[in-house]
Amino acid sequence: MSDKFVFKWAEEEPSDQKKYLEDSCQPRCVKTLLEYKACVQRIEGDDSGHKHCTGQYFDYWQCVDKCTLQILLNLDINNSICSTAKILPVVRNQHLLLCTLLICNTAAMEALPIFLDGLVTAWGAILISVTSILLFGEIIPQSVCSRYGLAIGATVAPFVRVLVCICFPVAYPISKLLDYLLGHGHAALFRRADLKTLVDMHGNEAGKGGELTHDETTIIAGALELSEKTASDAMTPISDTFAVDINARLDRD
Repeated sequence: MSDKFVFKWAEEEPSDQKKYLEDSCQPRCVKTLLEYKACVQRIEGDDSGHKHCTGQYFDYWQCVDKCTLQILLNLDINNSICSTAKILPVVRNQHLLLCTLLICNTAAMEALPIFLDGLVTAWGAILISVTSILLFGEIIPQSVCSRYGLAIGATVAPFVRVLVCICFPVAYPISKLLDYLLGHGHAALFRRADLKTLVDMHGNEAGKGGELTHDETTIIAGALELSEKTASDAMTPISDTFAVDINARLDRD
């Protein structure tokens, strides 16, 4: 991360820097994003309300958040280091956190209609539960956390730890099974073509807010292609050159 980028942040109104880094981390989570979109397409048109893509959604944003947290931890920008240090231990065990959140989310979604059924009519319980979950569980949290996600995450980290402890007997065996089947980490490595595309996206000519100039993107792309180049690619064919006698006088004519 360049000093220019950090300096620009210092000049702006203090806010959660996490949103500035999410776009840079999203290309590292293409696999989970595609899985989430595929799930959305599969359940499109389902009116029962029982099918959802919460797991794929959490997988994608957990990948983005982990990348963002690691960058903030390395940069130590403003007070982000304090919030990052609180959150990083919680998200380090990805599958345990994922299982805990899904268990709690499912329990809340199933328990609310049952609780309301004894207070109001059946259709009223369904209406209130769906509206409440959509409003307080989806719309408001995503709107607020998109701007203040880092600060909110640091604040609720102790509460999440409590949830992990409560769900540990069920979540831990499932998380270990996922670790065994899928691996503990989900590191994303780019191929050369992916890196070239990523560099192009960060160029100022792409119109996405990148700071890399045309010359910088050309140099980086050339360096990525260096192993595929041969000397003949950089040489001028002899047929395109001409020679001048060593004793010839050079003048305007």
